[in-house]
Amino acid sequence: MAFRAASLARSLTGQFSRTHRHLPLRAFSRSSIIHDNLVSDAVQTGEASPPKKRTRTKKIKVEEVKPIDDAAAGVVQTGDQNEVTPPQEESPTKAAAAPIDDLVAQAVQIDNHLAEKPIAPGRGRKKVEPEEIEEGTVELPPLSEWSRYFPSSFAVKTRASIMNQEHAKKVAEAFVPAGSKGKVIVEAFPGPGVLTRALLNLPKSRIKKIIVLEDEERYLSYLRPLEAFDPRVTVLPLSGFLWDTYEEISVKGLLSDITKEDWSIEHPRLQFISHIPSKVHGEQLVSQFFRSIPDQQWFFKFGRVPFSLIMTESLWERVSAPLGGSARCKLSVIAEATSHFDYAIDPSCLKPYKQNFHPAHMPSPPEFVAINVMPLLEQWIEKGLLDEWDYCLRRLFVQKAQPLKKCIPQLAPGALSVLNKIADTNLPLEERVARRQAPRKMTPREWRNLVNAFVEWPFKPADLSIDFNMITTKQSNRLE
Repeated sequence: MAFRAASLARSLTGQFSRTHRHLPLRAFSRSSIIHDNLVSDAVQTGEASPPKKRTRTKKIKVEEVKPIDDAAAGVVQTGDQNEVTPPQEESPTKAAAAPIDDLVAQAVQIDNHLAEKPIAPGRGRKKVEPEEIEEGTVELPPLSEWSRYFPSSFAVKTRASIMNQEHAKKVAEAFVPAGSKGKVIVEAFPGPGVLTRALLNLPKSRIKKIIVLEDEERYLSYLRPLEAFDPRVTVLPLSGFLWDTYEEISVKGLLSDITKEDWSIEHPRLQFISHIPSKVHGEQLVSQFFRSIPDQQWFFKFGRVPFSLIMTESLWERVSAPLGGSARCKLSVIAEATSHFDYAIDPSCLKPYKQNFHPAHMPSPPEFVAINVMPLLEQWIEKGLLDEWDYCLRRLFVQKAQPLKKCIPQLAPGALSVLNKIADTNLPLEERVARRQAPRKMTPREWRNLVNAFVEWPFKPADLSIDFNMITTKQSNRLE
């Protein structure tokens, strides 16, 4: 409609000079249109001579003039002096031009993008600050208002939390199923706490205590009231990404009633639950969980503690990548060598993203899955050999599709002798690794055979944090 109005204005008005036609509409301002009107009036009254016909187009300098009201009052600048004329009655022709002048001004305003843009639905609404939330509020705000109560920010831009209450109930039931008794749950990255509330709504005999780890103030406003509502809840304003947070849990004595169980049994009481942030930080965190199992660090100092995660589908594909798959990586091998894992619920229950997770308008939102993880009874990675596994995996996955006979030199100069030892046909089949085997097709058993031979090799690098063909030292990211 604005385009039609602008076209009509350009076709009807005769006030633009020939020079103006060679300039884009964007060059015109309201003052230039007024100036043309003044010149036209002066010509009609004989106070100025009509402009001569020009053969060449020259640039016009647009000067500021007084408003049209002053010109109507009789002040017209001609030459070097101001001549005051008595006010005259507005002619019918000039009065008729006023609506056209308005249309022209409107067209210029639209073309110069001066008109206000309409506010999209949901935008422009006032954000709710944490201090504005009514103290002791246990109920979450309506989903339609979540963008106001929990606006996106840099601190949580890679975090998604489940908001579909019905599906959160299914996840809670799958994480802490029937038969569980007196569980102590440590929950990290809960967001506003939809899953936390679903866990609390399970039969009370299943869960004795929930320790919630969250450092985002907007989320804490809806988590802290749960402490007063249910004595089983303890909320700590700490990040689940920091190792010091888990030390703080022990210092506060929140796990004083947890006993260390023999590795031969699944720990019946302690369990870890978390939403995993997307992007690289989430993968680093999951990697640390699996890497803590062989040496029984972190919560695994209490025994074979199960943990349940909500992670992106792409991260799950890397964790669970099969032998020979294109997604097979170092994380895949460590996970398979330390744990058994599977879907907690049908992954279709958590799709699509916008109907199940907050923030609903995340750009290029990933899909999420819920999984349960249990450490293996028999670990493929022996205690104290995690650094050797790290080194061999890191070096050989550089050429993960190549046969070992071609990529084994990546370990160190002369490492072909390591392969000769484990490829000996006189060895039992379970202790042998084929020369043609590619790193991405190797089983945990074959990786164990290779790493053990590397450990016994007298010429292995003394410092595994230094690559033999690199000058700089690579610092280990492992959290001790």
